[in-house]
Amino acid sequence: MNQSMRQIFNPATEQPLRFVSAYPMEVSVRRLRKVTAPRRIFGPKTQSMVGRVAKDHVRLERAIPGLHGAFRQYFEGRFLEERGQVVLTGRLVVHWGTQLFVAALLGFGLLWIVGVGLLAIITPGIWPLLLIGGGIVLSGLGYVYGGRWLGQQDIIWLSAMIEEALGAKPSN
Repeated sequence: MNQSMRQIFNPATEQPLRFVSAYPMEVSVRRLRKVTAPRRIFGPKTQSMVGRVAKDHVRLERAIPGLHGAFRQYFEGRFLEERGQVVLTGRLVVHWGTQLFVAALLGFGLLWIVGVGLLAIITPGIWPLLLIGGGIVLSGLGYVYGGRWLGQQDIIWLSAMIEEALGAKPSN
């Protein structure tokens, strides 16, 4: 996916998150795994952090009973050792299916605008159809920004849970 589409989805993904652990590697992995619930088909009964935790791949998201959002951001990263410290590093991402859907929606809207714009040169009476393409593009952008706004608390909550499990503070 190109750089401009990444910024539309989430400018925060361009800046990696880092959590310096207060514990050795194996203890850090074990502590984070302990507070992480496995994914379940019917979802959790209480608010929890779900996902998978391994030394080389960590994928976590906030799960709220009865609520699922396509724009829910999840943390994807891995544990590293840097200068004698254990660091969990990664970034926040949106599901690839959601990105594909919005890219197709925005692409179709832009294609509609260009197509109708070219046809309007030949047939001047159809220019109001340009509004449909504009509506498609605006609805796609509204979907993206609305989903991002709704997911703001998930980022804060997830970071706090990771910090608590690792006895860490985020570093830049």
